Amino acid sequence: MNISNIDLNLLVVFKAIFEKRNISKVAIDLGLSQPTISHALNRLRETFDDELFVRSGRVMIPTNKASDLGPFICEQLLLLEQGLFSNNEWNPLSSKKRFVLSGTAYDASVWLPSLVSEFQVIAPSVKIDFKGIVYETFLEKMNLGEVDLSFAANLDTMKNFSIHTLSKRGFSLIAKKNSRRFVKNLSLEQYLKAEHIVYTPTEKTGSPIDTMLKTMGKKRNIVITTSYLNSIPYLVCEKDCLALVPDFFAEKVRQYFPIKLINIPFDIPSFTHQMIWHRSLDNSAEHEWLRNTIIENYKRI
Repeated sequence: MNISNIDLNLLVVFKAIFEKRNISKVAIDLGLSQPTISHALNRLRETFDDELFVRSGRVMIPTNKASDLGPFICEQLLLLEQGLFSNNEWNPLSSKKRFVLSGTAYDASVWLPSLVSEFQVIAPSVKIDFKGIVYETFLEKMNLGEVDLSFAANLDTMKNFSIHTLSKRGFSLIAKKNSRRFVKNLSLEQYLKAEHIVYTPTEKTGSPIDTMLKTMGKKRNIVITTSYLNSIPYLVCEKDCLALVPDFFAEKVRQYFPIKLINIPFDIPSFTHQMIWHRSLDNSAEHEWLRNTIIENYKRI
């Protein structure tokens, strides 16, 4: 017997007869005619090659096979109904869900620690796997269900994906606090001649800043390129050079490193910090909870 040959509606009729033992009552409960119920019973008998129910007056007595099948079919139909139509709410306090997120070093250092701390209180058994983002494959990983949600910047509308902008951020230019080479106000020429550390959030080559400078016919002196954002304050202090970093990160690390802010000698567009997920998760209760928790946490920090 192949399960693809079994009509689910027939199992609903089987369950009703098994529980009610009366064709008339089954017809009323299911809103069908008695001939329709009788026809369904005949199809069930053909499917299982067994009489299944034998009439005794008005009562339908199950055969041994029906008695064996009955509890299993009833239980499985109940589970199917609960799975398809359950209104049980997502409960983060008791859930052991593991969410897989991907993002840059900026995400990992700026807001992820705060989110993890919040989870310890509101969702103590929920786990987070945080993976670095590879520009060329992060959409594919969400398509395949390997990543629940990613963080990115400056994304446009994408088919099959939902995007939420968390904030618009700017950049800060940082230098060693006691540096004599770099004063508060640098000229563009001084900026270009200085040694620079460039933060590259993903494995994608190039930098929007250098692309912009190129359109101006300018080029800066890059000595180090790194995707490890947290290493930049160390390198700036060690090499006495300059680095452009997201402004929120600069404000945070100034509390722990002897660095100062330098005025940027040209206009730099802000960037949109966003989270993105596959649209198939739009109505998932647990995923909606995750998104809302991130948004509220992000506002606080």
